[in-house]
Amino acid sequence: MRLIKIRESWVSYLPKLLALSLLMIGLAFWFFQNYRIGIDSQTDRCIPEYRVYLIDLNDSKLIKGNIYAFKSKGVEPIFRDGTTMVKFLSAKENDFVEVSEKFNVLVNNEVVASGLPLLNKISNDAKDFNFANKFIGKKILGKGEMWFLGKSFTSFDSRYWGVVKNEQIIGRAHPLF
Repeated sequence: MRLIKIRESWVSYLPKLLALSLLMIGLAFWFFQNYRIGIDSQTDRCIPEYRVYLIDLNDSKLIKGNIYAFKSKGVEPIFRDGTTMVKFLSAKENDFVEVSEKFNVLVNNEVVASGLPLLNKISNDAKDFNFANKFIGKKILGKGEMWFLGKSFTSFDSRYWGVVKNEQIIGRAHPLF
């Protein structure tokens, strides 16, 4: 008799359990349609304070100083093309960017970064470091072009590979921890 009562009480919870399961699946589907979780696994992180980011796929408003995730392009042999990178937006279209011969980076005549500490990993001689689609010199960023920098001195960023195109942007990255 007691076994029958336990079975009946469990069966009465089945519709609630099913409804809760469907709700959780729906929420998970919605979440992954709108967000991604990004984890920076590097030992020497470009933004040292954070390792985990919530990437909002729908936040496409580009604001200088905010952090964004984008797919890399033309950064081999350091990273494979398509690697997700997270950096600060330092300049966008119509901004004036200059990389001086002493490797100072200026945006609208304001120094935002200095040096190319990773240069020796890429080339033995600065003269061999060809900024074909990157650049050393001066440039006004064109339509859909952006310049990204990390916070760390050793950040592998636009100083090394130049502009990021609008189509490479994944979304705004919100640091979690």
